[in-house]
Amino acid sequence: MLAIYGVAQERKDQSLQFVLSLPVSIRGYVFAKTAGLLLSYLVPWLVATAAAIAPVLLSAGVPDGLLPYVAVLSGFLLANFSVVLCAALHARSEAAMIATIILTNMAVSVFMFIVGALPEIRDHLTGPVPVWNATIFNVLLIELLVLAIAVALPLATAGRRRDFI
Repeated sequence: MLAIYGVAQERKDQSLQFVLSLPVSIRGYVFAKTAGLLLSYLVPWLVATAAAIAPVLLSAGVPDGLLPYVAVLSGFLLANFSVVLCAALHARSEAAMIATIILTNMAVSVFMFIVGALPEIRDHLTGPVPVWNATIFNVLLIELLVLAIAVALPLATAGRRRDFI
């Protein structure tokens, strides 16, 4: 919702015209929107990630083997937001934004089932110690790449646009 109200709603309400009439370039606007919305998301994401990690580390009844899975899920949620933000900065229609939101929301469940079923992860979920194996690091690396691409893509394409409205 943050990306929708932060970017797409400006187009719909035509408040973007006023912003772009100020002495700011399209690239500057895209950078400010991306940085501002990403930082706005990072605060609750960090709180939620800490709240998810704390029971794993502090509760004797929760196996510590869940820690890598929690980290991977948290990373996915951050990458997922960056994809929605990227789409909000690129989409020209409400239908495209709605489709993006539906797909990214469905992707969370699919991701949990697929990653949770990988033997290198599944076999250690109930273990007494966290196992940070190559599969965990590969998933985290892919999430980092998705995040980087989704953040960089709007900045790379913004300079070529003549009309951002």
